Amino acid sequence: MIMQLTLVSTLKRDTAARLVSQGFGTVLDLRTSIGSTAGRPIEEPVLKVLNQGFINYQQLPVDLYDSEGPGVREALETMFATVKPLVLVVDDVEAWREELTFLGLKTLGLPIEAPLHLDVAA
Repeated sequence: MIMQLTLVSTLKRDTAARLVSQGFGTVLDLRTSIGSTAGRPIEEPVLKVLNQGFINYQQLPVDLYDSEGPGVREALETMFATVKPLVLVVDDVEAWREELTFLGLKTLGLPIEAPLHLDVAA
């Protein structure tokens, strides 16, 4: 099974409009607030653009460096259960790219904010 993910580090109104125009189905926001395991608040205009474009928005704050908090396993389960294609909003694009590769998912070396294809059968 091939799954297409796009990793982005910010979620602003223009980014949301671009995601709508490109036909994304879900945005999974994995960012955390600084010094906390809580999710970052999303601005109402951004959420409105996503909703008007029929994009499902969900927060699942994940700290890659906190083994006690919600982790990558929960994020992966949510990723595979969501509407495709999927955008992941993350604090550190390269750290997530490395984490997904470490978990045995094959990734293409594409630039930030470009589609990232994962071969989950690997």
